Amino acid sequence: MKTKTTATSLQEKIAIVLESDVKPFLAMHGGSAELKNVEEGIVTLKLTGACHGCSMAAITFQMGVEQLLIDKFPDEIMGLEYE
Repeated sequence: MKTKTTATSLQEKIAIVLESDVKPFLAMHGGSAELKNVEEGIVTLKLTGACHGCSMAAITFQMGVEQLLIDKFPDEIMGLEYE
């Protein structure tokens, strides 16, 4: 999904992509994600709902959420972490 944004900060841009692309995907499985922090190119998310504690959370995060955000912001995101 292509998301266009007029947001200026990386945190604002990530929040928009989370709302439009990530959360609907996770919601199909009863989960969600919250943006906790963006610092020096490292994005920290909290997986919630059914994602929290799910055995597939790491794979969903790496292959879905992390890849999507890095693809959208390759020059701004240096890495992602999740709680």
